[in-house]
Amino acid sequence: MLAELVEGEGRFLNCVIDGVFAICEQTSWCLSAHLYMQKSEGSLPNVTEPIIDLGAVNTGESMALIHYFFNKEFDKVNPLISQRIGYEIEQRILKPYYERDDFWWMGFTTDFNKRTCCG
Repeated sequence: MLAELVEGEGRFLNCVIDGVFAICEQTSWCLSAHLYMQKSEGSLPNVTEPIIDLGAVNTGESMALIHYFFNKEFDKVNPLISQRIGYEIEQRILKPYYERDDFWWMGFTTDFNKRTCCG
């Protein structure tokens, strides 16, 4: 991303697009140490239960910046690229943030030992 921003010639655009799709295809953006916050048992990430932690937010922020700087170039290649970025940010960050209140960092509980913090 940075190389394309500096050069601005399109030489790295395909690599940026490849990176975007590789990140979008990840099952989870959260750090593996935080998978215990899932309600589902096990050590594998559950794609239907996104966890918002600093890892997920950092990835979401990077994807938002990539979209901001390259959306016009992406749309020239294929509008589905920008749509996919928006979809993943919505599903992994925004929707869980608005619909859940059981992440400890939200401050709705003082019992930090509970598995999902608010039950």
